[in-house]
Amino acid sequence: MTALNGADADDPTMTADQLEMFFNTSRAPNAGGNDIFTARRGTVTDAWSMIGPVTALNTSSDDATPDVSADGLTMFFVAAGTVGQKDVFVATRADRAAAWGGKTQITAVSTPADDSGPTLTADLLTMYLSANPSGDDDIYVATRPMIGAAWSTPALVPGINSATANDGEPCVNATNTLLLWASSRAGSFDLWMARRANASDPWGPPMAVSELNTAAPETDPWLSPDEYTIYFARDAAIYVATR
Repeated sequence: MTALNGADADDPTMTADQLEMFFNTSRAPNAGGNDIFTARRGTVTDAWSMIGPVTALNTSSDDATPDVSADGLTMFFVAAGTVGQKDVFVATRADRAAAWGGKTQITAVSTPADDSGPTLTADLLTMYLSANPSGDDDIYVATRPMIGAAWSTPALVPGINSATANDGEPCVNATNTLLLWASSRAGSFDLWMARRANASDPWGPPMAVSELNTAAPETDPWLSPDEYTIYFARDAAIYVATR
């Protein structure tokens, strides 16, 4: 992924067909701070191309941690807002060839702290995100009964967060039974995961994704719908692994 990693790159997110990626970077052309960029490819074996900024969404402040829906028509991300340092926003487009429409702040899930990493289940009814009202990042969850309905107030995810470390930038699978995130609980940032049998069960114990973790910081995981491919960031570059 040399073309993607010619400058700092992290927070990858992809459409379900893995042909369109969004990520954040401070590379040029840059509107200010981190911007959201996109890349495309014709097949999953092709090199990434058409790499450039999503100009309809980028501002002079940080625009970061995108999460695109499986169909590529809805994107959640963080940017400067009216509640905290960075707040959660959403934008939509009519089809994959169309420009993104104006972004809308989701005030209900934005906190007075620094929000990041919104990630949603496939039905777009459950959102995980991280925020740091107590100083360290922790993972929160919010829900809504249907698309267009109001979001609940984010609540800490029981059994996931460390009291003495940062836990953030989560990724959830389609069925809300696998959660991946970055945690500094072992020293430097590594990838961690937790599972449960169904979406109404408590989360199982956090486990390090030891086969991917190194002495360098690993963050920002994105998991393919079949759970066989993972993209993540390591030292300001995007990596991919399969199983």
